[in-house]
Amino acid sequence: MMTENNLYYSVDENVPFDIVACIKALVAGVVASIPLAIAYDYAIIYIPSIYINAFILGTFVFALGRIISKILYQSKNRHIGGAFVVGCIVGVVTLYVSWVIRLSIKQNHGYMFSLDDVKAILSHPLDMRNEIVKINTTGTR
Repeated sequence: MMTENNLYYSVDENVPFDIVACIKALVAGVVASIPLAIAYDYAIIYIPSIYINAFILGTFVFALGRIISKILYQSKNRHIGGAFVVGCIVGVVTLYVSWVIRLSIKQNHGYMFSLDDVKAILSHPLDMRNEIVKINTTGTR
């Protein structure tokens, strides 16, 4: 039961916010998203079961969330809004990285991705968007 004297559970606008911790969590999340995106993209290409892919996606999201929360917890950052913003930014960057990797793999006929393809895809965002729309309407195969 919450009481007026319990400061641990109180809603307060003066919750500590550490911008350095948020930047560390953001960088760690983005760096961790690259190998996780590679593993996830290969998994969805080579594993035909949607149930296994859903489990892999859940594991992927849990790992990123765990990395971000661990860094924010170690730095004693308790600001919910800051953590939410960091999580959303890492999620968007991870989705973008995942699509870049997936399109690079698709350009190499499903075998491997290359850094040259990644650079080409990153330098032409409109072509990337058109390819994503095409994949979403027709499928990958």
